Amino acid sequence: DPVTAHVVERFVNRVDVVMIQHVSNAGVGAARQTGLLAATGKVIVSYDDDQVPDSAFLLEIYRFHKEHPGLEVAMLSLLKWPQEILVNPLLHYATWLRGTMWSFNGLTSGQVLPFGKLWAGCSSFKRAFAMKVGGYNARLRWAEDTDLELRLQEEGLSVIYHPQAFSWATKVPSNYEDVARRSRGAGNAI
Repeated sequence: DPVTAHVVERFVNRVDVVMIQHVSNAGVGAARQTGLLAATGKVIVSYDDDQVPDSAFLLEIYRFHKEHPGLEVAMLSLLKWPQEILVNPLLHYATWLRGTMWSFNGLTSGQVLPFGKLWAGCSSFKRAFAMKVGGYNARLRWAEDTDLELRLQEEGLSVIYHPQAFSWATKVPSNYEDVARRSRGAGNAI
């Protein structure tokens, strides 16, 4: 992608950045595992292509992991809807009330979370801890984050909610079929 290459070129002399190109789409599990294996830093910051990080996003992640240096401590950040996105009743139900897609309903800052909250699109964790269990399952096209979380739980994973680090959602599932397609994909991955 020439646009991505241009952005990488702008930062290559300021930060240690590597651009990895693939010819075929092997799925999200393979993409995340490729990134994890290529990473050289201590903390992996995972987010999705339909998110834009807030300007303080990385600083907040840095602060969190500095305060929580334990290998087994991971962070769940917040995903917000921009004001210009109309959150219709279906979207409100799927993301807030029912949590079919994700839900931050009832979470409080600093809360240690139950299983099921290490969402790949909103998480950061220690690279060494993920590598201890082999990282992401490259064969999974969906639910690669749940699979990783399950294996990390067996090693003592602790996920803490830190909403001060947040991203903005850019793609909105606007109808029932969008929500159902996403849910079917996640269900088929299991």
